[in-house]
Amino acid sequence: MLVLLVGVGAGWMALQTDADDPDRRGLVVGVVDGDTVDVRVLATRERVRVLGIDAPETGSCLSRQATAETNRLTLGRLVKLQGDPSQPERDRFDRLLAYVELPGERDLGLELVKRGLARVFVVGRPFMRVESYRKAESLGRPEPEHLELLVTGEPLVPPWGPLLAGGGLLRGDSGAGDSWRGL
Repeated sequence: MLVLLVGVGAGWMALQTDADDPDRRGLVVGVVDGDTVDVRVLATRERVRVLGIDAPETGSCLSRQATAETNRLTLGRLVKLQGDPSQPERDRFDRLLAYVELPGERDLGLELVKRGLARVFVVGRPFMRVESYRKAESLGRPEPEHLELLVTGEPLVPPWGPLLAGGGLLRGDSGAGDSWRGL
């Protein structure tokens, strides 16, 4: 086991890692968008794609809100990055795929889904937490009339609207985020 002291503000905190431990701990040092964060793990900076969710892409409907919420919940905080044995370790862009656990053992992906700022995202095999995410998604999706408050009086089509088919989300999205664009 390796222990490293990291200066944070006026204090120090210990970051621990074990090479065989699938859980990693680190400090969030940047937010790319609603579902991607940069985490300092020991001496490296990991780009982390939050496992199990898809947040709106930069420039699309609700992207600023999703990014701002991810920023508020994570930036400057110590988080635990937890892999999922049913999923690959990295995506095609070499980002680490992980659940991001916030202080108090809260799950970032689940929090964003509950707030209607991300949707459940399955590529290939379902991830281990998919049922709890789907339940949160069905309960946390704001009604379209409430979404209109986010824009300047224009009617708004929620980003998940085109994804609904038979009461559920379409599967097999490429992961490019195209389903959020142009809304």
